[in-house]
Amino acid sequence: MSNMYAGLRRDIEDEDARKRCADRLLAIRQRLAPLKGRRTDSNLLLATWNIRDFDSNKFGFGPRLAETFYYLAEVISCFDLVALQEVNRDLGPLEKLVRILGREWDYIVTDTTEGTGGNGERMAFLYNRE
Repeated sequence: MSNMYAGLRRDIEDEDARKRCADRLLAIRQRLAPLKGRRTDSNLLLATWNIRDFDSNKFGFGPRLAETFYYLAEVISCFDLVALQEVNRDLGPLEKLVRILGREWDYIVTDTTEGTGGNGERMAFLYNRE
């Protein structure tokens, strides 16, 4: 796993926020260590995750902080395949997340759901190519 955390300096300008993010990432990584230990060549770890309004701000909750993409990447990196719900029309945030995950990660997406009931959202399937 080669999460691209070198981007912290680029993505998070405030030094205090960078330190807070690094500390939290280490804590998350420690808590998830037993789950990461389950990843082997003989099994497949699957997850689904509804990430509310990823990342359009159409409901007024505000855009995600840059550091949250690193937290998302840390959790997702524990799995082989993750289905993300509520990915919006703009794929920029998803591409940022995949960049942080590292070169071995890729994704495919569905078309967006049209109409008021669909909110212009789609599903994304992130997978580890290794």
